[in-house]
Amino acid sequence: MKKRTKIFKSEFYRIRELLSFPKYRFQIIVSIVCIFSVRVIKFLFPVLRCFDNLYFRHKQKLLLDRSIQINKSSRTHKEILRVATTYQCNVNCSFCYAQCLREEFKRHMSLDDFEFLVKWAKSQGWKSFRLLGGEPTFHPYFKDILDIARRERLTISISTNGLFDREVNTLLNRDLIESINFSYPQTQRTPEKKDLFCANIKNAISKGIPVVGSWIIYFDDEDGWREIVDLAKRYQNKITLRFSMALPGKREDLSPADLKQNLRKIVKQILNISSYCYQNRVLFFFYRPLLLCMFNKSELDFLYSISPFLFDSQCACFYVDGNYANLVTINPDLTCYPCPVVQVKGMKIASNTTREDISQYFKSSVTELSRKPLVDSCANSDAFNNYKDQLKNKFRNFFDKKICQGGCIGYKMY
Repeated sequence: MKKRTKIFKSEFYRIRELLSFPKYRFQIIVSIVCIFSVRVIKFLFPVLRCFDNLYFRHKQKLLLDRSIQINKSSRTHKEILRVATTYQCNVNCSFCYAQCLREEFKRHMSLDDFEFLVKWAKSQGWKSFRLLGGEPTFHPYFKDILDIARRERLTISISTNGLFDREVNTLLNRDLIESINFSYPQTQRTPEKKDLFCANIKNAISKGIPVVGSWIIYFDDEDGWREIVDLAKRYQNKITLRFSMALPGKREDLSPADLKQNLRKIVKQILNISSYCYQNRVLFFFYRPLLLCMFNKSELDFLYSISPFLFDSQCACFYVDGNYANLVTINPDLTCYPCPVVQVKGMKIASNTTREDISQYFKSSVTELSRKPLVDSCANSDAFNNYKDQLKNKFRNFFDKKICQGGCIGYKMY
């Protein structure tokens, strides 16, 4: 009964969020009705498969709020605190934007600091932690971290490379773990690692834990992404896929200039990914803001035909209600970043620190970064100018096709 109440509550929050977009309200209502109708039919006649395609198409159209839709909870960005308990890792992925932080943060977060952070976060309205890294399961006291969260009635979601020891699976259960984001081992695709990765995903699915599969888009890897799509196909929509462009990071292995020169190659991949996922009924979305000017009109029309919410052109996390602490990330030493990929070091969290303190600390630096044009076309773009105008106000229409942030702020730092 408790589980059903939680699912009903999550559906209510998700529908309420979807209906807040007047422009798409009719389309959303049609999709909701179709999904509900197919669910009833499949419940009454479980062997029927003829409605699966209809169900998928409308479920894909409603894939909106990442923290609600994927975690299947009532969590919003405001309620999830990102915490990097360690920046150490058991692998060396070339695409990892946090790899350069291993030297800066050599020590893991202590258990005392984690327990303090849990109590402080709850006092500030956070109800769930997203464990980042590094590799969260690589922390020597990972079990104790989960025990503290459980004792304090704090739920956990995890971003992992999926290559943790199988014994870790015994620590993961649906009551505590809201979701797990598995980042596919793109640069180390040995049979042994693939087997371990798949086994850990299978275990999470078997326990009813929502699973997200993550793939980083590189301009020089044209069709490697098919591996993770084919993996998701095997599990019949029990994995939602998240695609995002590679970030430069402090190591500067990928420079913003490389990104600019290869935008059309990235666009080609995005279109191919979208077509392949849609044809194979695999739920997917693009994470982090994309530039509208990357695409021509026919390309945009194709992407929006799949879903008006398939990608964002502005970051939904920084400017919700004018607050710049919605995506704040806590480092192992209790200092913070405004976002995992915007590595502008902020204050150290103390017992008297408030959300508003953090928001005000980052407001000017984040705003200034976001106003920088990433590519030459941004300077004279109406969509980018509309975005800068919106910075003066509190806004929520993140899917306005006439507003563009000019790409993830993480691209603009280097």
